[in-house]
This record gives sequence, structure tokens and C-alpha cells, in this order.
Amino acid sequence: MDRNRGASYRLDPPPNGTAVVSADTGPGGLLDARNEVVPFHGRIRELAALTRWRDDPTRRATLLLHGVAGVGKSRLAAKFVVDSRAAGWTVLLARHGEGAADLRPSVSSTRLLIVVDDADRWPWADLRDLLREPWQRTSAESRVLLLSRLAGWWWSSTRQRGADLGHAMSDLPLVARPEEHAEQHALACARFAEALGVERPSVEPRHADTTFDVHLSALAFVLGAAPGSGRSDLVRHLMSRDGVSAGSARLAEDFLAVALLDHRIEAEVSAAGLATLVQAARRWPHLRKRAETLFTGDPGLARTASASTVLALTEMSSIPLLRAIAPHVFEEQRLTGDVLPAVLTRRLVEHAVVAGSDRLEHAELYGMLGARAALAALRDEALVAAHREVALYRELAAADEAEHRPALADALGDLALRYVAVNRPEEALEASLESVSLSEDVVHDDPESAPQLAAALEQLSLRCAAVGKRADAVEAIGRATALYQTLALTSPGLFRLDFAKAGQQLATRLFDVGRTAEASEVAERAVAAWRSAAESDPRYEPEFARMLAQIGGVLRSNDLRDEAVDVVEESIVVLRRLVAVNPRGFEGDLAVALVSCSALLLDAGRRADAVRFAAEAVAVRRRVAESGLPEDRALLAGALGHLVVASDRFDERITAAEQAVELLRRDPAHRADLAVAWAALAGVLLYDRRDYEAHRAVDEVLAILRRLSYQALAVEGPRLTRAALVLSDELAKVRHHGKAVELAEQVVALWRDLGEPAAHLFALHRLVLALAAARRHAEARDAGHTAVVLWHLLRTPENLETDIGYAEALAAYAGSCAETGTNLDHALDAAHRAVVVARRANSSPGGLNRALVAVDLVLDAAALTT
Repeated sequence: MDRNRGASYRLDPPPNGTAVVSADTGPGGLLDARNEVVPFHGRIRELAALTRWRDDPTRRATLLLHGVAGVGKSRLAAKFVVDSRAAGWTVLLARHGEGAADLRPSVSSTRLLIVVDDADRWPWADLRDLLREPWQRTSAESRVLLLSRLAGWWWSSTRQRGADLGHAMSDLPLVARPEEHAEQHALACARFAEALGVERPSVEPRHADTTFDVHLSALAFVLGAAPGSGRSDLVRHLMSRDGVSAGSARLAEDFLAVALLDHRIEAEVSAAGLATLVQAARRWPHLRKRAETLFTGDPGLARTASASTVLALTEMSSIPLLRAIAPHVFEEQRLTGDVLPAVLTRRLVEHAVVAGSDRLEHAELYGMLGARAALAALRDEALVAAHREVALYRELAAADEAEHRPALADALGDLALRYVAVNRPEEALEASLESVSLSEDVVHDDPESAPQLAAALEQLSLRCAAVGKRADAVEAIGRATALYQTLALTSPGLFRLDFAKAGQQLATRLFDVGRTAEASEVAERAVAAWRSAAESDPRYEPEFARMLAQIGGVLRSNDLRDEAVDVVEESIVVLRRLVAVNPRGFEGDLAVALVSCSALLLDAGRRADAVRFAAEAVAVRRRVAESGLPEDRALLAGALGHLVVASDRFDERITAAEQAVELLRRDPAHRADLAVAWAALAGVLLYDRRDYEAHRAVDEVLAILRRLSYQALAVEGPRLTRAALVLSDELAKVRHHGKAVELAEQVVALWRDLGEPAAHLFALHRLVLALAAARRHAEARDAGHTAVVLWHLLRTPENLETDIGYAEALAAYAGSCAETGTNLDHALDAAHRAVVVARRANSSPGGLNRALVAVDLVLDAAALTT
């Protein structure tokens, strides 16, 4: 990671070769899997599974290798690292808590493997940063191997979050192989004796749970432990030879376990000491009792211990202890979004169910479980909890409807949210409808419950919009807005902000259904309500400013540019006030608003004002970029890119374009931003007729488009498409048709490979136009025919009747047929249909004219052939 980001881990290449050991090496060093005193053997199936995972064509994949302490995870991973390096993979070892470091090997490798030891001890924020590091996005293939003692809900949360980051997530459990322990014991005795230069003992192996236990007993026997010694005696014998555990966390845990057999010795209560104690307690029963006594006596230690330590404690402890530490866990801000609160709640729920407590308590606990699981990205688990919560409230409402119907309505609202999280919108809508219906009944009996109905209607509007029921969405949010308006009149302090938010949503929904005049009026009232809330309580000013920017974007997208300018300019006034108080907190928002306003002014023909705002945005971003962070430099490059568009002074445009490229060209994390910057520079160079340099810039754009990973393209595809197609048009205007077509073809390939048919269709139409401009009419005809076929595959006949994009595709295809003198009968039908559709779609004069011209071209071509 970049050293400026305050990383809490480092990445290093694995050591080359085997560490040197001698008679002076302590037990920890001899038992450390990385030293390979006992060579790796066995685990053929698991090693083959790891190899298949590594060599799968998936671009980004993460696998969890999990098992109890000492089962052999580190040994298997070490062998896998050796094999992977031999196969040409760049390997990095991630070590948590050691600070940031530059990557020693080149991370421009096309195949990158990262091994993360003790992954369950990493906070999700650090693991997330590792999974989305820039070299993950730029490598053709990246693999992350996580080693962990835990799986369970910790892994479920990590798996779902990793999938959100574009990783294919899987796991491989590692279990003990007792049938191999005798052979392992003999081999370990031989290798330890050889390493220490002593005679190999002749002793029968004792029972052992894991590979590490086998090796520990073998080493103790080599060092003279009495045959038949128990586990504690073997560890004590090793402790007599070496008072510290040199390099083995597992041995440190065993040393602590034996030391704490003496009740006069107190356990260390630092974060590290508690971690060792709790991890060892999973194997040593007397330590489990020690840990419970320690945390029960001082539950505040839950704040001292790491989240992973308390998680391990939670999975194995008694209910009295869990109740003691629960307040400290649930109130700890650093644990928001961590899996620990959800697991602790699950344990309490399980106990309540077994203990037979009343259904109301069960329902409330399941509600809390669903909420905490959702915060930890445990979406499936949250849905199960929500279902159970609803079922319990149904039983309660059946017995006492008046008492429990409001809670059932709220639970159904929660269930709808859980369905949304797992992408089941139809079921979410069904739950929201029932929630609204129950809330209406509640309000009928108790008018004071109107806020609950208003909130349920807000959610229903979102659910309707998600499934395309726009009119229903308008009706629901309209009712919610009316309710909040009434409530705000009687209790402005409580409901004025709710009214403003609902009004903003109503305006958006009205725009969606084409009721522009009403939407504009509602948006104006929403802005006034927000303004009133912010004036009465300055804490709402940041949210007010962001809302203004959002409404400005909606107004602009509906061609209400003057209104949009007024709204965004007001947001700038508010943000400048906020920046004066807290620059670090609001400069980013101010820069975004300045660019947005500049674009609006440019659309309105007010170039001088547009340039002024664009230049201010660059100045703001330049101040922020003094941090040196790659993300801030990329945002500065983006502001410079907008200045290139806004300015009409060549010197200002070329300087801004060159600075943007220079900021990004050495940053592997922002290759998509670099492609956009190169495209802007190419356009400026074309304007100055510096064709050779412009072509080099175009080649840079093409090279980045071809090299970007699938995940990066999926995220950045729309922005890259806009930049590439604008550049393609500029190339065509100055008759550089070869490069124009090449760019358009690359964009078509991008969306075809991503499997996005709508975007693919848009890019294909632009390719048809580029081919036609290059007078490559036969290719334009074939591409145009493909585009028309795709339209028929993607739309119903009813939708095609009023889609101007379909009319444009028909006209382009017909024109290409006319130019080649082929398929003229079909072309004439296509051209006539383009005219009909353009008229039904209320097309702009230009769109209708292109359809009419296509008719004339086909008729002229037909006349020439007769």
C-alpha cells in the first residue's frame, strides 16, 4: 500500500530457500513451518485443489484455507508458495500490524498471489483495502490465499464482502489426518535429531490432535523427554530448553497454557496477551475457565482486546460472560460493521430460544440480530433472522392484534430491506405492501401512528421503482410527502426534515414518469423545506448542500438547465461556507459542485462563467492533492480534464491536458482515469493539428482499454466509453477514420465481453456511424444489421414502436444498404419503419430528418439498379 494511507499491514516477498537451523535454534524455530526442518509431505488432494484454484481462468479470486491451530495450514501454504513461484507467479506475504511498506518485487506482474496469515485477526477495513489494492486491479490474474482458524459467520461476512469487490470467493477446509500421524512422528524424530546432531530416540508416538502436536512431541522426545509424558510435561520440557517461543505463535500459546497451570501467575491483560490467552483457551480447558473468570470480573477488557479475540471468546464462552461483555461490545464504535456484534447477538438468541423465554423477547432479539447481521454484510443470515422475527410477530399479533400489529408492520419493513440486500425485489415489494397495509390499519385505530405509515410508504415507493412500477412509486411517495407535510405543520422540529426528504424523492419520481412541470414545482418546495431546516439547525447544512447537488443533477437530466444552475450555485455558496470551517471535510464536495455547475453553464452557453468555476475546482483539487495521495491526484486530474472541455483558450487546454496525464501515468491504481486523460489530450492535439502526437495518445488509450481487468472495465466502462467515443468523433471530423473506427471497435468489444447488451448496442451504433464516415459501407451495413437484430432481441415490439434509438439504428442500416446497393427491399422497409418510429417517439427534427434521408437514399439506389 501507499505509505501515506496509514496502512496497518506490510507486503513482502517470501524468503528464498530454507532457513538455517542449528543446535542453538530454539524449539520455536525448529517447529516453525517456514523453516521446513521437517519437510512437507502428504496433503496431495488439498495441494491439487489449491493448484486448480490458482490456475482457474477467473481474474480475481480469494480462497480461505481454514482449520484448527496446528493442523498444517502454514506448512501447506509454504509448499503452495514454492510451487506457485516455480509456475511463474509473483508471491507476496501479507503481515498484519507491521506498518506500510513499499512492495519489493515488481507488482506489474500479470499473475499475483498474496498469502494472508491469520486472516481472521484482520479488521475488515484492512482486509478490504488489501483485496482492492491497485495492483489487484491492474494484474491480469490475482489470487489471495487467506489462512484462518475461524470460518463460520466471520467467513460468511468476508465472503459476501469480497464478492462485492469482484473476487470469486471459495474455501477449503483442512482437517487432521490421524492415520498419517505415526509416519509423521517417525519422520519428525529423524529430522529433528539430524538438525540437532543427536541420536534419534526410539519411542512410540503419543496421541496427538494435529500435525503440530505430532512435531512438538517428536521434538520433546529428541530433546530427552521421558516416554509416556503427557502434553503438559512435553511442553514444560521444551520450556526448560528455551524460555521463549522463537517464531511460533502456536508454541507461545502452549507455553502460556502450561505457565498458567500455576494459579499464582496472572495472565497478561494487554491486547496481545489477551489474544494469546483466548486462542490457547480453545485447546486448553483450564485456560477457558481462566479467560471466563478474567472477562467476567472485568468486562471492560472487551474494549481492550481485539475484535478477533472477543469473537473467539464469544464462540466458546458461557452465557453469563456473554451478557457481561455485551454492553461493551454493542456500544463500541470501532465494532460498527464488524461481525462480532452479530455473532454475540446470535449466541444470546440461541440461548433465549433454548431457555424458553417469551416470544416477544425472541422477536426483539431476532430483530436486533437481523440488523447487526446486515451491518456486517451477513445478508443471507439477516434474511433468515428477519423471517423468524416476522413469524414471531405474526403469532403475537394473532393473539393480540392491537398490541403487536405495529411491530409486525415494522418487521415486514425490515424484511423488505433484507430481500433488497439479496437482490429479490419482487419479494421485497410484497413485504412492503403488507407493511403499508398493516400501518394503514394501525393509523385508522391510532392517528398518532401516522409517522409509521409515512415511513412505510417511503419504502414502498422505493420497492415499486425497483421493479419498474413507476406510477405506483409516485403514488406511494406522494402519500408519504402529504403525511409528512401535515406532520411538519404541527411538529416542525420533528418532521420538517422528513418532509424535505420525501419531497425530494417525489420530485425524482415525477420526473421519471414525465410529469416535468409538477416535478419542478415539487423540487422547488423540497429545496425550500431543506433550506428552512438548515437555517434553523446548521448541523443540516452538509446534507442540504449535497441534496442541492442531487436535485441539480436531476433538473439537468430533464433539460431544466437554468433551474439546475440556480440550485447548484446555491449548493456552492453553502459548501464554501462549510469549507471555511472544515476544509478537509468539504473541499471534495465543493470541487464536485463546481465542476457540475461549470458543466451546466457550458450547456447554457455561458462559457466564461463555466471556465471560472472549472478553474476554481482545479484550485480546490490542487490544494487537496498536496497530500500526495493517489486518489487525490486522480481527482485533480479529473478536474483538469473538465477544464480542458470548458476552456476555449488553447494554451490553457493543452497545459491542463498534459498535467492530467502527468499526474496519472505512473499510478497503476488509476489506469481508467489515465485513459480518459489521454483521450482529452489527443483531442487537444488534433485541434492543434499535431497529428503524430495525437495518434500516439490514441494508441495509449487503446492500450489501456485492452489491458484493463474485467472488474475495472465493469466499473469504469461508462466513463471510458464516453471518452473513447467523443475522441472517435473528433478523429472522424478531421478525417482520421482509421483511428476513429479502431476506437469504436474497441468500445464494442469491451461491452460485448462484459455481457452488457444495452451498452453493446449503443457502442455498435456508434461504430456503424464511424464506418459510414470512413466510407467502409459494407462493414457499416453488416454492423448495422447486427444492431437491428439486437434491438429486436432486447425490446418487445410495443417498446420498439416508440424508441428513437431503434429508429436511428434502422436509418443507419438502410443508409448503408443504399450505399452498397444491396438488400434494398429490406432497406426500404427499414427506412420507412424508421420514419414511423421517429414520429411516434416525438423525435427531434434531426432524428426524423435522418430517417427521411435514409428513405431518399434507398429510393435513389433502387432507381440506379433498374
